[in-house]
Amino acid sequence: MGKINLQRVIAGGLVSALVIAVFGTVVTPFFPETWTTAMAALGSEFSDPTATWPLPAILAGLAVQLGTGIVIVWTYAAIRPRFGPGPRTAALAGLLVWLIIGIQILSLVVLRSISFQTFLVLHGPYVVALVLASLAGAWLYREGGTRPESPALAR
Repeated sequence: MGKINLQRVIAGGLVSALVIAVFGTVVTPFFPETWTTAMAALGSEFSDPTATWPLPAILAGLAVQLGTGIVIVWTYAAIRPRFGPGPRTAALAGLLVWLIIGIQILSLVVLRSISFQTFLVLHGPYVVALVLASLAGAWLYREGGTRPESPALAR
């Protein structure tokens, strides 16, 4: 097993974050009532999805998306020796990160801050974003060296 190429993880993470940001920008306006209800329930001042957000909020959102993108590509790099390189493994990495985020957001349902229906509407489509982001980020990822990429390829 080779070492994880951190430069490629960060490069792939940037691409993944871009995919997540574009997806969120495109999808959020389709659910304005759900967004408004969820943000109001959480006590957020950002309950209007069409309002112009202040720069610090935009930068914080981009930082979270960048962190998510890097985690997705790092996850891909970490599971790649076991599952092999390629789109199937990238999709699995995206699904894994989506599940972990979903489990955390479910705590808001348990605490009755948001309804389960709101959770499904807001988090459900996010699976598409994270799988697409994972595919895009994994496409850039390569490990250094001349060793085979998976044990199956070494035979």
